[in-house]
Amino acid sequence: MSRPNVILYNWHDAGNWFGCYGNEHVNTPNVDRLAAEGVRFANNRSACAICSPSRAAIATGKFCQNNGVMGLCNTTMQNRIHPHLPHMAARFKQMGYRSALFGIQHECAHEHVAEIMQVDEQFATDPWPNSDIVKHYLKQWILDRKNDDEPFFAQVGSIDAHLNRFYSGAPARDDEPYPPVQDTSKGLHMPGFLSGSDADKETIATLQGLLQRGDRMVGAVLEALDETGMADNTLIIMNVDHGVGLSRAKATCYDPGTTTGWIMRWPEKIQAGTVVSQLTTHVDVLPTVWELLGLDPIDDLDGYSFAAHITENKQDELHDYVYSHMVENLRSARNNKWKFIRNFRPPAWANRKGNCASQHKGYDFERQKWPADIRPSFDCPAVELYDLENDPDELTNLAYADDYRETCEEMNAVLWNFLLDNNDFIIRDTVNNNWQLSTRKALEKHCLITGRACPHGEGPLINEIDAAAAVGQII
Repeated sequence: MSRPNVILYNWHDAGNWFGCYGNEHVNTPNVDRLAAEGVRFANNRSACAICSPSRAAIATGKFCQNNGVMGLCNTTMQNRIHPHLPHMAARFKQMGYRSALFGIQHECAHEHVAEIMQVDEQFATDPWPNSDIVKHYLKQWILDRKNDDEPFFAQVGSIDAHLNRFYSGAPARDDEPYPPVQDTSKGLHMPGFLSGSDADKETIATLQGLLQRGDRMVGAVLEALDETGMADNTLIIMNVDHGVGLSRAKATCYDPGTTTGWIMRWPEKIQAGTVVSQLTTHVDVLPTVWELLGLDPIDDLDGYSFAAHITENKQDELHDYVYSHMVENLRSARNNKWKFIRNFRPPAWANRKGNCASQHKGYDFERQKWPADIRPSFDCPAVELYDLENDPDELTNLAYADDYRETCEEMNAVLWNFLLDNNDFIIRDTVNNNWQLSTRKALEKHCLITGRACPHGEGPLINEIDAAAAVGQII
């Protein structure tokens, strides 16, 4: 068998809002077909609740704390993938694959694409196009590869389904009208973590329209592979960077902000209709793809390969916990039963449902400067603990309930150990108010109990983070 072609399609802000994941209100027939003909990872979680870090985790197989990208790559913080960590595209390029980028990538700054990704060709990458624009170039490029002797790697992305483009206050572009992109043909999917306001409904209608448009690009890929006869020998990898761009979802560590779709299809290797139900996360994509392709394992990756779960129906859990973060504030640990969140600064949505009305005001959260002497309380908690089996919308914080003290302490220790083991910059946070002092004392207590050295001194991003946090979360 000749080396397979590989197509990596990264969605923006789509979570797992697809028909194949049980959402009955969206029109995603091509994504659903991809899952029916391949493998669907039913329990996948994002490495971060915003775009660049989560995408860098997919591309490198390394936690955000270890790959160099903890925040958005197009900010003044200049996050970038470490030079010693090859991007997935660069790895395929080095193995003789013809490589191309179509539409959006968001794991490196635009000026760093050639250096970091090392692709041979780029199409419609700037400004960020929608799926209908990208598929025009992508489909023809695949058709032109029909008689090529060398395999290809194509990374694909579009603005769909990135909601805040539509609430930025800027005039709508002719090719991205709002509200005509809305889709309500199957009704509205109203999640329990939202208040159900008129703004929520309007935002979800737009989200469903963007999902429908993004699905058309998946359809164009499938059509081109069918027309060229390359479908059987092409591995399609479909990922989503993080959860949907709704209030109390994206930019939070609640499940709606970190639950994502991961689907792969390769008819020569993957049995149609396979489902992997074990807990997975973004750093597992690269090792899984590498083993599935029969390539030598890559040393020093943070993720696990789930290739045997796909091909041999293995059922063991490889992760005791998975972790996520939001740049300047949130860190979380999760297993299949519990979610633990530590708020390094006062949270925006704790103990209340989200309301998308703020997105219609220029996509600015209703921001306020927190007083310097703020203290953790039930209304504004320093830590949050949720029973995911009985409270899937994460609305009842159990962190301060006596009956769950032991569980809370256990999850707290798990999270601190992860942050220490991976030298997260947040463990070197400054102490400018009582909130931060309380957090520092909690870390010192953990280090005293466990015999670990307690880090001191500001981390590399702290000054920028404090400036950003004064007016709200970085999104």
